[in-house]
Amino acid sequence: MKVHAPSLQGMESVCCPLCGSNRQELLCTAQDHLTRQPGPYTLFRCLDCGLGYLDPRPTADEMDAHYPPTYDPHASLLLEDMPHPRRWLVQYGLRKRRQPLLAQRSSGKVLDVGCGAGLFLAEMRRHTSWEIYGIDRNPQAIAFAREVLKIPAQVGTIEENDFPDGSYDAVTMWDTLEHLHAPRKALREIWRILKPDGVLLLRVPSLDSLDARLFGPHWAGLDAPRHLTVFSKKTLTRILAETGFSVERMWCMSGSHASFVISLRFLLERSKPVGRLGRLLLRVAASPGFVALSAPWFFLVDRLALGPEITVLSRRQRGNAI
Repeated sequence: MKVHAPSLQGMESVCCPLCGSNRQELLCTAQDHLTRQPGPYTLFRCLDCGLGYLDPRPTADEMDAHYPPTYDPHASLLLEDMPHPRRWLVQYGLRKRRQPLLAQRSSGKVLDVGCGAGLFLAEMRRHTSWEIYGIDRNPQAIAFAREVLKIPAQVGTIEENDFPDGSYDAVTMWDTLEHLHAPRKALREIWRILKPDGVLLLRVPSLDSLDARLFGPHWAGLDAPRHLTVFSKKTLTRILAETGFSVERMWCMSGSHASFVISLRFLLERSKPVGRLGRLLLRVAASPGFVALSAPWFFLVDRLALGPEITVLSRRQRGNAI
């Protein structure tokens, strides 16, 4: 049965965002590793559908307070201003993101929901013939995207922007769906604005991952309280099917090593003060030598779809979303 948490200011208690059930079991109690704001936060698993979700969770009006100015996806930083190792990794990740769309068609119109400062859209404009557009809730990130990168983008959510029916060939959501208070409502709106046979490309943290099992409450994919839901392959497939999408491909992109190092840092910081041995362990784990030696392992983890994030290419089906 549902565990009734005490009422907290700026927090709301919820039932399962996927199936509406109030039957739940405690998965873990997590801390805010990013801002260290008071917690803890409780993550439950729905006993009927298996979705992981935060309960209680910050209200929609309260969420902005949980995104610090240093929040990485909102960072106003040009690729050329990044240190070389990070620049190479970011460029590599952006290339991996655009490839699935280019495999579908050489051009079209794409909306990036949760575009942040616009680096993905800048990559699409630089290397493809796609027409780009972005939305994000963060005004500073959108200002950077518009004024510096010259990307057509606006502040708001997918529900607040009244896009015409069937106006996009593709919609992308990179690490966005897990932040939304009403993921089903957002997916229905995406279904509406996609053209018939349009594609939705998204990525979310994976509750099926080895990292989730290994690090538990210290897993980077939880990111409480910003991540309100945590999907498995099963629950992600279900919510897509129920909002009018068929899954064509589900896989793990490279990136398991970076997530592993972040989770390891969270574990060391929360377990005890990071001493000399802990700092040495982190330096070793982040070193080029460890990256090279561990590459076959992380490649295998991704191939087995046990990586920390799931990427899904789905297609809009005819009919009506539920």
